[in-house]
Amino acid sequence: MDDRVLEVVNRSNQRGGRMLSVVDLIDAGTLTLEQAAVLTARIEAGSSVLVGANPGGAGKTAVMGAVVTMLPPGESIHVTHTGRGFAFGGAGRSETWRNAGSGDCLVAYEISPGSYEAYIRDEDVRVFLERGLAGARLITNLHADTLEQARDQIVGDNGATPAEFNAFDTFVPITVTGGSGGLSRVVEQIDYREGNGWSWYGRSPALSGRGGEIAAFLEGLVADRTRRIEEVRRRWLEFVNG
Repeated sequence: MDDRVLEVVNRSNQRGGRMLSVVDLIDAGTLTLEQAAVLTARIEAGSSVLVGANPGGAGKTAVMGAVVTMLPPGESIHVTHTGRGFAFGGAGRSETWRNAGSGDCLVAYEISPGSYEAYIRDEDVRVFLERGLAGARLITNLHADTLEQARDQIVGDNGATPAEFNAFDTFVPITVTGGSGGLSRVVEQIDYREGNGWSWYGRSPALSGRGGEIAAFLEGLVADRTRRIEEVRRRWLEFVNG
């Protein structure tokens, strides 16, 4: 079991309760089974993921945590440290994230001016993106509903270049609607970059061969009522390792 991954996911929790797994998100209708399979396949292949939604409480951290839980085995994971908020790992926390490269996953809990643990802004955002261009995988979230809003915030507000923004190749926006039954949180589309251009998957994307295998794996977890991130992580590592 990769306990470091679970530690990073659980440490991001600011609202109490347990962190949600990708199976929870399928159950809730936030992701379809096909979307979850496509997203997991992209993560397995090394994708850098940005999760977005403007409202607070939209589930950005939950989706980000579910993404991190599906990292492949053997990847070194680092959390940003900016001197703001609580130091992950206690006093004397390492600044190795600033040197992350190929084979590393670099997680920031949010791109935001908020003074919370592992929130980044301005120069730290630019360092984060530079590490992505140097080969590190990036995973984070921010208050943006669309790819254009995310780019404007990262480039316009934090001084990154458009080329640095392209350290990300997957954007997962969450649509939040309210009703008498409470809030609904749905990923209507997943934006992805191929080469210099962006495209998107809807709620029923076509699956590649590997995507189909992952969909069958996730369908088994749904049927078995496997929900907790610890068990989903264990089952995922077993599946990947064959």
